Amino acid sequence: MTEPKATVYVQIYDDRPREQKEALVKSIHQACLEAVDGLKSENVSIRFWRINRDDIAIGGQLLST
Repeated sequence: MTEPKATVYVQIYDDRPREQKEALVKSIHQACLEAVDGLKSENVSIRFWRINRDDIAIGGQLLST
């Protein structure tokens, strides 16, 4: 059996401060380690997809407005 690995993709608004992303990384990383038996810390990858509020609309309105 191969060694377990986890890759988590997070869509996040590009105006979020680095501190918020760092806190999110710590929380997601810990949750992965707790949820997957045998998962090593170095096998957890978290990737951010930054999105602009001009690129999303909810209820017929751009989030940037």
